[in-house]
Amino acid sequence: WQDHFISRGDNFIPFMTSSDALVVRAAPGAAPRDYAGLLGIASMTAYAGMACLAECVPGDTVVVSSGAGTVGSVACQIALIKGLRVVTSAGTDEKVAWLRREIGVHEAFNYRTAGLADALARACPNGIDLVLENASPEHLSACLPLMNELRQILISGFVSIYNTGGKVPPFENFEYVLDRFLTVRAYRFMDCLEAYDRFVADMLAWRAAGKMVFREIVFEGLEAAPEAFCALLRGDVTGKGLVRLSDA
Repeated sequence: WQDHFISRGDNFIPFMTSSDALVVRAAPGAAPRDYAGLLGIASMTAYAGMACLAECVPGDTVVVSSGAGTVGSVACQIALIKGLRVVTSAGTDEKVAWLRREIGVHEAFNYRTAGLADALARACPNGIDLVLENASPEHLSACLPLMNELRQILISGFVSIYNTGGKVPPFENFEYVLDRFLTVRAYRFMDCLEAYDRFVADMLAWRAAGKMVFREIVFEGLEAAPEAFCALLRGDVTGKGLVRLSDA
């Protein structure tokens, strides 16, 4: 977080400067805070996966991990807009209820209290066609036995390993990737920057039409930034956590 920055003004890309500062671009219906939320990097990560890279057709079953976070909640809603059957998970019963009531997913479960393998098997009786994974290696591993042949896994990250030095434990059932001829891709939002203007237009149009619910939790003041970040990693934030530096 920062309240000022210095830039040479070169090497700008749609989201960020060379000093990683957000760049506000005029768009009808967008407020400045949207560029850290609805139109921010996490939302673009979800859009890149579901709207640009996903290979699926209406009626396919998609599993989105950590569905109450920014990436997960936006990905779930784009999947619903595309006509997919959406299965997701969250870390509290309150988040699960929010995903069912406000987002409208087809199936949701609490991964802390339900066994991953059993919960996914019940929720996906016809198998899984697409996974958008951003929670943990354990969640992805539980999906593998349920994957249909020749289908796709997109990995935007593993939140669970951020505090473990980034080490991913061995997958004991990786053979399903081979046996089912699965495509596995780790991706970044930057892989789809050519779709940035389409992303902005779609997100604003979906919000205006009531198809995109974007929940924000605001922490006040720069001094609240450490707690905001810790709350995110603890799983205490539903939707997007923002730190307000000023009313500008």
